[in-house]
Amino acid sequence: MKIYEPKPIHLIRLTITKKDFETKYLNFIDTNHQECIEKVMMIIEELKLSVFMGGNLTRMDFRECVGGKNGKCKSISFKGLNPNDLHKLLIEKIEKKC
Repeated sequence: MKIYEPKPIHLIRLTITKKDFETKYLNFIDTNHQECIEKVMMIIEELKLSVFMGGNLTRMDFRECVGGKNGKCKSISFKGLNPNDLHKLLIEKIEKKC
């Protein structure tokens, strides 16, 4: 007989927000904070969004989470996609690469 000791899960939580739109969420595992941000930024930069686009900013918050405890948070903001479109795009691109 063995005693079960659960190991804390390390993940990155991504929250995508924009004024007047529904907030979207994604969770990433098997990655670190910096790698996750770089991969998501690469996907967004492929779109070649114009800096002159109108409208509100779309904000992405990347938060480290270990065993249910929140850690450091880094944010990126840009104009262009709404949270729903960005959420679909990220899922499509990340699943295609894996």
